Amino acid sequence: MLEFKLLLFIQGIRFLLFDYKLFAGLRAKCLSYNNSIINQLLKCPFCQGFWCGFITFLLYYVYQSEVLLNNLFDSFIWGIGSAIISLSWYALIIPKLDSIEDSYKED
Repeated sequence: MLEFKLLLFIQGIRFLLFDYKLFAGLRAKCLSYNNSIINQLLKCPFCQGFWCGFITFLLYYVYQSEVLLNNLFDSFIWGIGSAIISLSWYALIIPKLDSIEDSYKED
């Protein structure tokens, strides 16, 4: 059950940072720099999900005071799983959310 909650938490972080309209100005400012690697990482939902999952899993184990090197491989696998879920969320749900937001703007 903890894994499911952690995945939801990771997807929530990814949504807030990379899709939510409130942080659009911050994203635009970050994208205004001429660093193509950062620009690609900010635009790619797979990359966003991977880094959110990887960092969250590492921080969770640091909080638990467990040996970090033993869990590095698990963190990588967790990041890949989170990236796949993030990409599927981006492909399936985000277009529907955008159409709902656009319909409210028209009213």
